Amino acid sequence: DYEMELGNAGKYGERIAFCQKILEMFDWQGEDDSCFRCGIGESLFREGKTAEAYEYYENWLMDDSQNVNGTNSFSWILFENGDAEKAYEVVRKVTWGVSCYVDNSILFMRARQLADYVGKENESKWYQQQLDTFENSIKKWMKMKFLMNLRHQNRFRL
Repeated sequence: DYEMELGNAGKYGERIAFCQKILEMFDWQGEDDSCFRCGIGESLFREGKTAEAYEYYENWLMDDSQNVNGTNSFSWILFENGDAEKAYEVVRKVTWGVSCYVDNSILFMRARQLADYVGKENESKWYQQQLDTFENSIKKWMKMKFLMNLRHQNRFRL
């Protein structure tokens, strides 16, 4: 939250230093450090260091190609910089041909929007189908949980 507030305040240099310090302080094995990594990449971009930001994301995602937050953040700055085609390629690389689920649904939403934007109508439809399937599975799960709770409550009524 603090790192985001630094970004919101336009204190990009401070945000980068803070994120780097946090990344160095802790052992992130098995933990998600992507909010701090995104803080660095987004701040580099906001400081006008576009090439450095691109290189930062490309190196990070080369090592952690399935990172949802990093992919989402990188695609956002690519789009903001006028490179919608590359933004779509970055997201498509990790979403095409896989199922949509809780952890990656944000990328499917981004991919559908970008596919529409760059004129990939059939791919946009496929992404929308995946999102609809995901939404329907969530609805079924919620209904099942509700019925199980109702059944459990009725069992203990006097």
